Amino acid sequence: MNNRIRELRIKHNLKQEELALHINTSQQTISRLERGEYVPTVDIIIDLANYFKVSVDYLLNLSDSKYLYEEKVSIQKFCIEDCDFIKEYMILNEDNQITIRLLIERLYSLQEKWQ
Repeated sequence: MNNRIRELRIKHNLKQEELALHINTSQQTISRLERGEYVPTVDIIIDLANYFKVSVDYLLNLSDSKYLYEEKVSIQKFCIEDCDFIKEYMILNEDNQITIRLLIERLYSLQEKWQ
């Protein structure tokens, strides 16, 4: 579990002190957790899982799946709804696929510019 907490903290660009503030504990507790010197309480495990939006099973090394159930459902729904679009895209020749990707990139940059 200690490696996963450290990896998540670094991925989120947090110092130990910042993570400690978010889950209402001390920097020393986070440090000891990451070194494997402290077995966290259930409350700390739940707070960490909620903060990082990962499953408790992932934190406890019981699963390699980071995602919470709700996020899995959302991803599955997205895949089902956009399956037809992806099939149609795959039928296009390579030049047209490149055109679609360039168009998406351009639309994204315009959207970011105007937000």
